[in-house]
Amino acid sequence: MIRERIRNNLRISHHELDDEIESTIKVARAELIRSGVSASAANGDDPLIEEAIVAYAMFKMAPDENDRYQESFLYQQDCLRKSSGYKRVVGDDE
Repeated sequence: MIRERIRNNLRISHHELDDEIESTIKVARAELIRSGVSASAANGDDPLIEEAIVAYAMFKMAPDENDRYQESFLYQQDCLRKSSGYKRVVGDDE
């Protein structure tokens, strides 16, 4: 589960931040959609989508190396929005 991966990457075992993690996951998916990734792809469980979401969560929540995580998310976001299997098609009512 993606929440568990984020929790592990943040090196926390408690569940006190679960609401914040869930909110961050939703925002990451919305950012992907806003950039041109189709909603069906952004809301799916594809490994590339999940990796981008983890990078976004680390960018927003990690105590250090935020620039590195931001660059990672932006690179992944750009690649996804340009890839035929992920990009939103004009006129697609998602």
